[in-house]
Amino acid sequence: MLFTRLIGVAVSGAMALGAAAPAPQPEALPWANANPAAAAAAVAFADAYAEAVAIAHPDPEAYALAASEDDCATIGCHASCGMLIIYGSACSENKENQYAGPYNTTCLCADDSKFVKQYPSCMNCGWTLWKYYGGYVSSALAACGTLSTEPTGTLRCSTTLTDSYTIDTGLQACE
Repeated sequence: MLFTRLIGVAVSGAMALGAAAPAPQPEALPWANANPAAAAAAVAFADAYAEAVAIAHPDPEAYALAASEDDCATIGCHASCGMLIIYGSACSENKENQYAGPYNTTCLCADDSKFVKQYPSCMNCGWTLWKYYGGYVSSALAACGTLSTEPTGTLRCSTTLTDSYTIDTGLQACE
């Protein structure tokens, strides 16, 4: 009887702990809808993270990052360039196409702007994604005048220059 009571208390305690700390539910990042490659990378990360939690991996984030990389563009590169798109479009004064000028150049090009601060991390890996991301940021980069309108890093994918992608001006990066 005492044994049954102890088991009941242990099970109740475990259930209470489980209810108090639900398993994390990663979701694809909202900005990833900017293009199909980013959305696929975000979904791959979320799926890998959920798998890591399910198998009780000690570092689910590291597991998910490693498992979701596509051997070319890392999730970090998608994040860097995705944020560059968001910061650039936030400074656009164009009401019909937020990926084109004119731009508020104080917002966009100041040394301490989010766009300028994000620039190096995207440009370092940008060749891996430029066919997807270039059309969304080239106009903003040109508006600053001193920033390269092409990536400066050397990492490339086999499909970097052979595949093409047309931007969708109907996508709203900040929604």
